[in-house]
Amino acid sequence: MIEEPEHTLTFDGITFPAERVCGDPDGYDRIHAWDPDSGQRLIEISWHRDTRQLGVILHGDRRWSFEAIEQMRERGVDALA
Repeated sequence: MIEEPEHTLTFDGITFPAERVCGDPDGYDRIHAWDPDSGQRLIEISWHRDTRQLGVILHGDRRWSFEAIEQMRERGVDALA
C-alpha cells in the first residue's frame, strides 16, 4: 500500500487535510480527508482499480451542500483519469 504525501481538499469553503492511499489489498484506491479541528475522518472518495467503480463515503454528522458532493465526485473522476 502506498500513501502519497498529505495535501488538502476544500469543500463548502472548508479546507481539509487529506491523503491519497493506493494499492490497498481490497482493490480500492482512496482519498481520505479529515476534519481540521477534531481529526475525525469525514470523507472517503474511493475507486476500484479494476472496475473503476467510484464512490463517496461521508462520515460524521456534517451537513454537505449538493455543490460539495458534486465537487467530491469530480475529484474522484479526476483521480480515475
